[in-house]
Amino acid sequence: MLVPTLRISPSLLTKTVSTRTFSLAAITRLPHQKTNLSPEERNEQKLFDENKARLEKLEQAKIYDGSQRETCEELKKKGDDARIEQNRPDDGVY
Repeated sequence: MLVPTLRISPSLLTKTVSTRTFSLAAITRLPHQKTNLSPEERNEQKLFDENKARLEKLEQAKIYDGSQRETCEELKKKGDDARIEQNRPDDGVY
């Protein structure tokens, strides 16, 4: 029995795959910052970098862990405590 094979010519491969994808030129240009910044741009870039660092720190702190999930009893107690704090009777409508 003959097995059909797919033959791809090298010319088709070079047309579909650009050499740009294998180039390191894009990596060497990172980060996308100018080399000579004006004082205003320098202050703005400094503020941006500080905000970016603060955001990354906040995002790392909020990693969800399934072990921190509250039990049903704890949630009921929290709801009852909130109702008592707000002086609202339990009307049974949710």
